[in-house]
Amino acid sequence: MPFTADELRELPHVISAPRFATYLQAMGNDRDAALQLYRWNLLVSSAFIVPLQVCEVAARNGVVEVIEAVHGAN
Repeated sequence: MPFTADELRELPHVISAPRFATYLQAMGNDRDAALQLYRWNLLVSSAFIVPLQVCEVAARNGVVEVIEAVHGAN
């Protein structure tokens, strides 16, 4: 997922200065490296979204089953 030049320029403002500062600090205040680290974080996070969604639905369904067993469907 490559960023456009405009997106790269605006990203620190969009995600907030304090959040971007975490990436800057991790990359020794190298802005380009910090942006690449943020991009990598997006890619890793996106890899987990589907499994997390499945877990969330399974947990929610389990809670519904227990509530319905104790209190009925309505």
